[in-house]
Amino acid sequence: MRNSPRILVVDDEPHLRSALKTLLTGEGFAVLTAPDGETALRVSRESSPDVVLLDLLIPEPDGREVCRQIRQFSNAIRVVYFTGTIEAYQPNTQKQFLAEADALIAKPASKRQILAGIRKALGVNRQ
Repeated sequence: MRNSPRILVVDDEPHLRSALKTLLTGEGFAVLTAPDGETALRVSRESSPDVVLLDLLIPEPDGREVCRQIRQFSNAIRVVYFTGTIEAYQPNTQKQFLAEADALIAKPASKRQILAGIRKALGVNRQ
């Protein structure tokens, strides 16, 4: 792993991408961003981030499809679903999401929850 883990933030809301970039950069991560699934896949292939912080409801392809495609071309990239869909709060769907991704963070989330999800995906147990 690089000295500063690289995080790709994928969300179609510009203000949320910007806020997450500020938060994560302040925590020592190198941050890339993408507004949609197509860009997320291109950046993932070109830059090989350590973690993709991925909203499910993004323009084509959607987050679940982005995760599936990342899994096809990389075993090293970790995926953290970051979503406000109602399914993120339902136990059965949470299990499905966690079968696909390395972690799940339900929006709205605190700084602590976001960092815990990323660290879980990275295999780091620091608070």
